[in-house]
Amino acid sequence: MKIFRSAPCPRLPNFKSLVIVTALFFGLEAAASSQTLPIVYTVNNIVDTIIGGCTTGHCTFREAILAANQDQVPSEIRFNFPTGSAPYLIKVKYQHTPLPAAQGDLVIDALAGNNYSVGDVIIDGLNVDDLPVPGLTIGANTEIYGLRIQRFPTYGIISTESIVTIGAPEKGNILVQNNLAGVFLLGMPDSLKIQGNFIGTNPSFGEGFGNGDYGIIMSIFDDSLGGGGPQHNFAGDFFQAGLAIEIGGIGAGQGNIICSNGQAGIKLNGYGDFGIRGNFIGTDTLGTATHLGNGNGIEISGHVAGITTIGGTGNASNTIAHNAGPGVAVTAGSKNVLISRNRIYCNGTAGIELDATSNNGITPLADSNFTVMNPGQISGTANNGDIIEVFKNDTTGCEGAPCQGKTFLGSVTVSNSQWSILPSSALSSGDEITVSGKVLEKFQADGEQRPGQPPASALQPGSGHRAQQKTHGSQACAPTSAIAPRM
Repeated sequence: MKIFRSAPCPRLPNFKSLVIVTALFFGLEAAASSQTLPIVYTVNNIVDTIIGGCTTGHCTFREAILAANQDQVPSEIRFNFPTGSAPYLIKVKYQHTPLPAAQGDLVIDALAGNNYSVGDVIIDGLNVDDLPVPGLTIGANTEIYGLRIQRFPTYGIISTESIVTIGAPEKGNILVQNNLAGVFLLGMPDSLKIQGNFIGTNPSFGEGFGNGDYGIIMSIFDDSLGGGGPQHNFAGDFFQAGLAIEIGGIGAGQGNIICSNGQAGIKLNGYGDFGIRGNFIGTDTLGTATHLGNGNGIEISGHVAGITTIGGTGNASNTIAHNAGPGVAVTAGSKNVLISRNRIYCNGTAGIELDATSNNGITPLADSNFTVMNPGQISGTANNGDIIEVFKNDTTGCEGAPCQGKTFLGSVTVSNSQWSILPSSALSSGDEITVSGKVLEKFQADGEQRPGQPPASALQPGSGHRAQQKTHGSQACAPTSAIAPRM
């Protein structure tokens, strides 16, 4: 054990002059440095109690949080239990009270300094299920890695602060079976990252672990943007504005697996700059599990300023599948939401569902405005400058589901009111094609086709090929001309 020499130790009444001696009685691991290093508190007892502080002989999770709150310097909480074997269950129940709020400048890492795996340390709230309390309330400059937080009456994690990190590649958390949501972010925070977590399922993709309402819910209002402030412009396929809040990411392992939550995988109620990228929402990382759907995939409401990007090129694409409702729903009045290049399939009611007044009230693509020609060329009409994206649908395992778009085939910018594209992969007779359009400056992210048959001029009887364009609230397929595989 290293004796702390350069930063102040946790303050105890009547012991202010015994700094070095006090350090010997605490579970501290810090070293002298030209910079202040974090004080490390090691939790070594699973019982939720307070006896005399976080010491080498006895340190509970509750005692470690209290000590970190008192020390007024950056701190880290680790876990290393001398007896027993994983999983280590910490039942929150001391005097029937919730855990103290972590006040910030803190890393809670269940994987550091031991050989534990993600979820080996469990924070369980079943014994306080009659209190309206969350699992962890965290302050600014806080990072949380490797915990399993479960069965709390409200939320697994709640934060109103900025510079918060919940999970990372290979260091995510498991947030399951909480009554309201796995994570709740609210207020006007900035610089938040939620990455690499299992929310509503576990690393084995088990079912029955969903949070009651939401995987992640955000009620965030960035007043620096102004509720009726100017429109942002979008240039390119990646998120270009300052990335205030990111759920997932484009790096390996940054995406979250968000499954089996009662109302929606992700609910955004508010406005700001958000990136939702690289996640698996309603299915596993292979996109094949059919038993993990949320109520809806992603819900956006009240987004009146800032930019929200759902998807993008390469690893930014989300996989959104097997949810009971729509894959993505954007409600009335929300705008500046770009939905691009995601793998969306096998959702119950629609792939993308836009209210008629959402996304700046832009008129979507006209119905039946594209055709499929031999040898696989797809062409149509739209407004100049629109970006057309073409997908191939797949209803394997969800036969009868509304047409959606699973495999991205290519994109093109409209010129002279016309567009045409040769798909990047071969098509066969009987394939289903999805075409969507977006106006980058105004963030249109959906096309439209009214239910029913397209004009006779667009049809050739007996083709067996089906094409689709996305609608407000529903999606429909209609046969178009037969095609031959592209050579």
